[in-house]
Amino acid sequence: MLKLFISHAWEDNEIAKKIAESLHQDGFETWTYYNKVVIGNGSLPEIIINAIRWCDLLVIEWSKFSAKSKCVSLECQKANSLNKPIILCLFDNTTPSELFSKFDLLNFTSFSEGYKSLIETMQSKMETIQSNAQEDSKAMNAGHSIFRNQAKNLSEDEVSYMLKSYNFFDKNKNKQGIGFDNQFDTQEINGFKVIVDHRAGLMWQQSSSPKSMWFDQAKNWIERLNRERHAGYRDWRIPTLEEAMSLMQRRNGNGGELFVNPLFNQKQGGIWTSDLIAGGALAWVVFFNYGSCYANCFDLDNYVLAVRSFQ
Repeated sequence: MLKLFISHAWEDNEIAKKIAESLHQDGFETWTYYNKVVIGNGSLPEIIINAIRWCDLLVIEWSKFSAKSKCVSLECQKANSLNKPIILCLFDNTTPSELFSKFDLLNFTSFSEGYKSLIETMQSKMETIQSNAQEDSKAMNAGHSIFRNQAKNLSEDEVSYMLKSYNFFDKNKNKQGIGFDNQFDTQEINGFKVIVDHRAGLMWQQSSSPKSMWFDQAKNWIERLNRERHAGYRDWRIPTLEEAMSLMQRRNGNGGELFVNPLFNQKQGGIWTSDLIAGGALAWVVFFNYGSCYANCFDLDNYVLAVRSFQ
C-alpha cells in the first residue's frame, strides 16, 4: 500500500480533503496537514519533516495559493532531497515555477480525469518507489534509528499529527492507525534479556523497571543502568514518545494482555517518555494498558522501559 503526503496551501484545504478521501477509498494511506503552518525560522515543523520521510510519494496540489506558499516550497525541497517521487496536480492556470516544473504535471481542471491520471502515474512509478523502500530497509537493518531520539516539548496537536504521520495506533488519538511494522529479535546479553527492533534500529529492555516510580526517579534508574553497564552498555535512556509509540499495537489475540507485543514483560502498563508537554509542566506517558498516550504529572508512578540506539 502506497503512503502519500498531500502538500497544499492552507486555503485549499477542501480540495486536499477531497483528494485524501478519494485516495483512502482506493486503498492508499495519506497524510496531510490541515492547520495553517507558520514558518518561523525558515524550516518546516518536525512533524511535517517526519511525515515526508514516512511517505513513498509527494502529491502537490498546485494553485495560485500554493504558488505563494513557503511551506509547499519547503515540502517539495525536502521530498526532493530524500529522493521521493513528486507529482504536481494543477488545479488552475497558475504556471509552476522552475523548482516544480521538472516533476510530473497532471491537469486537474476536471477532477475525475485528473484523478485517473494520478492513479496511472503512481502505478508507473512503482518500480522507483519500491527501490527507495528497499534502500530505506537496508538503512534500517544497518542499525540506524528512524525515530527522533532527543527529548523535546510537544503540544497535543503535535502529538496527534506525529501519530498520524507514522500511522501509529492510539485508541483515542489515531484509532485507524495500524501500528509500526517492528522486526523484533530477542537476545540475552550478559544474562540480561533485550529485544532488538531491527527496523527501528533500537534495542529495548525486555522487562521494565521492577516497580513504577516518579519521573525524577526514572532518570535515576537510567543512570543506575548505565553505571552498571546493563547488558554491557552504558548508553541507555528513557525513550522519546515516537520511540515508545512504535511499540504500541492493536490487540491481536496472541496472548498479550497489553497493547504491546507479548515478547515484552506484560506488567509495564504505562512507561515514561523523555518528552514533556508544551510548557514543560507534564511528561508524556505511553499506556500499554489503555492503548493510548497521555501527559502525566511528574509525581505519578509509571514504569521505565529503557532503550538505546542499536549499532
